[in-house]
Amino acid sequence: MTSFVTDALVVIVVLGGMIFIHELGHFMAAKAFGVRVLVFSLGFGKSLLHIQRGDTDYRISALPFGGYVKMAGDDPSEVRQGDKGEFLSQPRWRRFVIVIMGPAMNVLLAVALLLPKPTSGPET
Repeated sequence: MTSFVTDALVVIVVLGGMIFIHELGHFMAAKAFGVRVLVFSLGFGKSLLHIQRGDTDYRISALPFGGYVKMAGDDPSEVRQGDKGEFLSQPRWRRFVIVIMGPAMNVLLAVALLLPKPTSGPET
């Protein structure tokens, strides 16, 4: 039973790290282009822990199998104000960069983990 608990915790930590890196890519690109980020959440469902900083509510939610970045003006069914801080008010190329940065960060993480580790001194 302890092996199952240990394995489950390892999966949650590793998957959580990958999700965090992925969502961080979307978040950083959105912020770089001046898009207001309303929510940065690790997990889905009910918020277990949250901190409000500026416009953004940083959350850890109950279901740990995913995450999301909620940006202002990212829902096409909502009425937009035409504010430059809205996702859909951005030029198409900026929206593309914001969307692609999640997967790009996962690729960069994989490359970084596969790079050879530096040695501490000359080999003998």
